[in-house]
Amino acid sequence: MKSDRLLSLLLLLQGHGRLSARQLAERLEVAHRKWASGIYLAWYPIKDRKPPEMLARRLRKSVVAKILRVEFSVAAPRDDGPLRACGLIAINPPWALEREVQIMLPELAAILSGNGCGTHRLDWLAGEA
Repeated sequence: MKSDRLLSLLLLLQGHGRLSARQLAERLEVAHRKWASGIYLAWYPIKDRKPPEMLARRLRKSVVAKILRVEFSVAAPRDDGPLRACGLIAINPPWALEREVQIMLPELAAILSGNGCGTHRLDWLAGEA
């Protein structure tokens, strides 16, 4: 891939401020159309469950063949206060990513929550399942 094409993809995905779930899904879909074999990672904060669920619904309906979702929480998400949960969308993830995250995530959630009540989710929105 030429460096100018890669740079244009990076600029396409770069958010100027905050992106809505719809905007993030659209940008990932456009980038995937331009470079279908590329590996894309999109991190997102979770302050409310609605936007991540909208993102997942939109990506499930897309033409992207392999989408892995990873979410992690140290406490129930809240609009006010500190960040307590986050997620990661991996499009065309490296082959070992799911296995490695499966091993690490439960322990990480338990340890970082402080009280052992952290939660996690690892699932395929498209593909591998």
